[in-house]
Amino acid sequence: MNRFAFLEMEEVVGKIKFFKLSIDGDIEYDEFENTCKANPKDMDSLVGILRYMNRKSNLEKVPPGKYKSLDNKGENLKTFEFKKDNLRVYGMTRPGGKIIVFGAKKGTQNKDIKRIKSIAKEIIKRNLEP
Repeated sequence: MNRFAFLEMEEVVGKIKFFKLSIDGDIEYDEFENTCKANPKDMDSLVGILRYMNRKSNLEKVPPGKYKSLDNKGENLKTFEFKKDNLRVYGMTRPGGKIIVFGAKKGTQNKDIKRIKSIAKEIIKRNLEP
């Protein structure tokens, strides 16, 4: 069974709290951020996504197409993605705030959406929240 922990994101400040998810001690979002730092274009895109997160955190509108729910009709997983250029950041909403699970490139989007939904199901089943 995975061990989950929630760490508040210092980069996102507002009314809605954002957390990074740690799975068995690994924070995949941090690993993704580090790979983005090696490529200036990816880092610019990630900075844009962080701006969208801050807007969402402050209950402001995010530009169309930059934030969307990933839930299918009848699902109540509350999964979402932020996107800019070829980068995606996946997460879910829980009563304590928004949980950022991991980031990825557009090329693996279908696999990543399945994965975020699987992680969300486990967190919901175990009734975990930040």
